Amino acid sequence: MSILEVFDGSEVLIDLKERINDLLNNDFEVVKACDIVCRATGEILKEYYKTSMPIIFPIDIRGIVKYYNIHIYETNLNSGIGFRIEKINGYYRKTKTGNHEINLENRDSEFTKRYILAHEFGHFIAAELLNQENSSMNSYCTDPFFPKRWMEIFSDLVATFLMFPPIQLLSYLEKYTERMKYQNNYPIDSSAWLTDLGRKAQIPLYFTISSYQYIKLYMCWLYNHQDSLEKIMEPCDVIKFKGDYKKFFK
Repeated sequence: MSILEVFDGSEVLIDLKERINDLLNNDFEVVKACDIVCRATGEILKEYYKTSMPIIFPIDIRGIVKYYNIHIYETNLNSGIGFRIEKINGYYRKTKTGNHEINLENRDSEFTKRYILAHEFGHFIAAELLNQENSSMNSYCTDPFFPKRWMEIFSDLVATFLMFPPIQLLSYLEKYTERMKYQNNYPIDSSAWLTDLGRKAQIPLYFTISSYQYIKLYMCWLYNHQDSLEKIMEPCDVIKFKGDYKKFFK
């Protein structure tokens, strides 16, 4: 049976062809969002690390959050609320007095808290840029269920590129492959690589895998838009991307 017969007379066929063409022409809306967010988080990382050590894993997310005068509170967010399907991992709010705070579930692991901090930092960025008041728990983070608002996807993108900066990820991947080569442990197993990356970045495996899907999209876009590399990388890193790191793209 022809695949075209499945969609015969359906509007889905036209829409699907358009989306595939968009993707092949590097005109994919999610990838565009990844690019903008990656450049923004890159500026945030440069600002924080400018007088400190080089940007390396694990990213000092608690330090970054405090740098912007955001208070961090850790409490039990899931007691006394009755039955609910989703677990509350954290939420951001701006108080009536103008203070910013991120509240975390105190029983979560430190790895989970680190990702939630980065995600809620995304809500902080959006609230500040859009001049939004948010004094409720409407933006609480409840993974792994499905968000109703695009703002949650934006905050996931912020967390992704804040905790897994592309050039640092490629640098660590190069070290990881060299280690696997030395141990005669190849070809590289992707599950083992992601597990190792999560440990290095100090992010839970679930959030590492979900973040990696955005990273894969963006890396593909970068490879096909190498004229944009200078916007997010230092000159020496651009050279490595076009040279040493080229072997990671197939």
